[in-house]
Amino acid sequence: MPADIRKKVCFLLLANSSNYCKNLVIKSYEMAQKDIDCDPIEFWIAMNMMYSDYYLVAKKFNMNTPDFYAEMAKAFLDDKDVQDNKLMNYFSYVVK
Repeated sequence: MPADIRKKVCFLLLANSSNYCKNLVIKSYEMAQKDIDCDPIEFWIAMNMMYSDYYLVAKKFNMNTPDFYAEMAKAFLDDKDVQDNKLMNYFSYVVK
């Protein structure tokens, strides 16, 4: 994704997100700077997908933190059983 478009997308995501999602975006950039090697926007999408799908379970086990969702997103994106472009393929073929 070209840098100018990425900047606009990030701005729109931040402007239209809840406070919790804004914290996830900030955390995603922090995590990306550590040991996560992927597109920050894909990482943000994966984190929000994890939050959307697993919030109730995370809350039940007192794990409802940005770090938890970041690790879940990393595990999802780094899954070695799946070919490249896992997120795009997931949304193209799994999500209804």
